[in-house]
Amino acid sequence: MKTDKITRLSCEFEKCQKLVYALVCLPAMFSGMQMFSTVFTLFIPKHRCSIPEIDNDTYKVQGHWHEIITNRSIPLVKGDDDMFDYAECEMFETNQNTTYNSLNRPINTSTIKCNKWVYDNFAFDETFITKENLVCEREIARANANMIYMSGVLTGAIATGIFSDMGAITMQKKIIQKWTTSNENLPENNSRKDAQDTMGTESVLKMLTIPTLLIRTLIMHLNWCVVTMVNFGLTLNIGNLKGDVYVNFAITSSMELIAYTVCFFTLNKLGRKVLHASTMILCGVACLSTIFTMWYADKSLYWITVVLTNIGKLGVAAAHGIIYLWCAEELFPTKVRNSGMGSSTMIAFVGSMVSPYIADLEKYIHGRFGKVLPPIVLGSLSVLAGLLSLVLPETNGRILPETVLDAVKFGKDDLGSKDTPSTVYYINDAFNKDKDTSEENKTGQ
Repeated sequence: MKTDKITRLSCEFEKCQKLVYALVCLPAMFSGMQMFSTVFTLFIPKHRCSIPEIDNDTYKVQGHWHEIITNRSIPLVKGDDDMFDYAECEMFETNQNTTYNSLNRPINTSTIKCNKWVYDNFAFDETFITKENLVCEREIARANANMIYMSGVLTGAIATGIFSDMGAITMQKKIIQKWTTSNENLPENNSRKDAQDTMGTESVLKMLTIPTLLIRTLIMHLNWCVVTMVNFGLTLNIGNLKGDVYVNFAITSSMELIAYTVCFFTLNKLGRKVLHASTMILCGVACLSTIFTMWYADKSLYWITVVLTNIGKLGVAAAHGIIYLWCAEELFPTKVRNSGMGSSTMIAFVGSMVSPYIADLEKYIHGRFGKVLPPIVLGSLSVLAGLLSLVLPETNGRILPETVLDAVKFGKDDLGSKDTPSTVYYINDAFNKDKDTSEENKTGQ
């Protein structure tokens, strides 16, 4: 008897498990709030050089006199929307001999870098960026801060995972031993031996020694990396979208709720592979489509870019929900699942550590190409990962592998499914209320 059969006989999702599930959701909520708080705390508002002649200089024009001095001190630059705005990092180098035209612009004057700025406080009175003046040549500090944060999450996940596994293994043995000696649902003595066998583990490195599983593992790890990179990257990109940052964040967050709801109702009907691949490709196509609206469309059509970005977020959020079930809980054999999940998490965090730099590419590469470069990178990787995921076997309705050897055979037609069970594997029907398992419990099949 294998793990799936044992958990079915033990009635795996009863009152105690439901309580544990509810308690686990609480820290996940606060963790999400902390993780995406950087969208606000590291927000870069509009800014320009501070004018030395004005003691209380502000980004907002204080009057006609203020506008004249600003025009004489700060160059105007043309944006991608063909609108002029004040330069963010330069100011005119003027003196008493400088002459000005009718628009109060200096004539034949060079520009210099500035070391002090004023900020638009429409959205925030102050952020960490404005407090420390992390703009212009220091803008990469924002990506560095996000990268350091995610590396901290990775370090914490590795450390807590090691310590928790030390206690979990001992607890698992005690629970299984106690359960196998007292549970009346076990149909035969041999079942107790099978229950003890579920405590064994194998390293995920063993899967890398077999060509079939090596390719499968690399594709799964690539999808983990890309899904996390794109999901986190599109969330960080909220700060680069025009409009109210709070409204943009609320809309983007609602895409995740919609995505998980869609997955809840369609995952068992469409299957993991089709749904994951389609949502990843949807995300990629949506991101790549923003290239045309950002490059060719005028300001009045900017809303199309926002819509396409949120469609991309919808797709990658759905894929992010699917990958935890498909590429961690089901495709990895039972005895490799812990180490497989650990290695996948590490690869995923690598993607999240890279994503801040991709989201801020326009800060380092100026012009229209710099603006379209993030969706090019994120969109291309999404399409690639989605297409490669079609190589992976479907797990919906299939009998899941227990060992690495089982994983080699998994996906072949002769291994059985829920409709044609195999003698090697066992089916998890714990949530199938229509199936009567009482007779099977008696016979021990």
